[in-house]
Amino acid sequence: MRRFCALFLMGFIFCLVLQDLSPAEMRNLALQLDGKDDYVQLPSGIFRHLSQATVEAWVKWERFGYFSQPFGFGNGEKWQAMAINNSLYNPDLQYYIYDNLKLSLIKVPKILRIGQWYHIAAVSGGGGMKLYLNGVMVGEHEYSGSFSSIGNDEHNYIGRPLWSANEYFKGQIDEVRVWGVARS
Repeated sequence: MRRFCALFLMGFIFCLVLQDLSPAEMRNLALQLDGKDDYVQLPSGIFRHLSQATVEAWVKWERFGYFSQPFGFGNGEKWQAMAINNSLYNPDLQYYIYDNLKLSLIKVPKILRIGQWYHIAAVSGGGGMKLYLNGVMVGEHEYSGSFSSIGNDEHNYIGRPLWSANEYFKGQIDEVRVWGVARS
């Protein structure tokens, strides 16, 4: 009964919030991150078994912070990680996998713009790493590992960096998906 009441109350509050939104606003319910301390944490271990994967999302940067990541998985401090970020404070798009200190990197210089939506897809697995931007492959790397290869997914973040020196993501993220296959 308590669970029902809690769910009913949450649904009622959600409906009250939606009541004040116009139809245009209701269609634009992306995750808005402030670049300071906003992020989403997914449970540890949920991707550990994936020997191939595709992580995709719609992303809009409002600023290029110091290596700010729309999403990252693993443990950066242990050099076992997979992430997408801009490079330094620049509009360069990076997709990397650290597998026990070995870096596999795809970097596309000066391709991002502030305030523009991008569909980003990062593919990993037996066919190598591939990076897609708005449906076009913009880079690839021969590294054939994935989540199961890095062996560590204790931190699975949307909007928060895996390294403490890097900055939180400022912008919007929508329709994040993780597939257990290498999509193209």
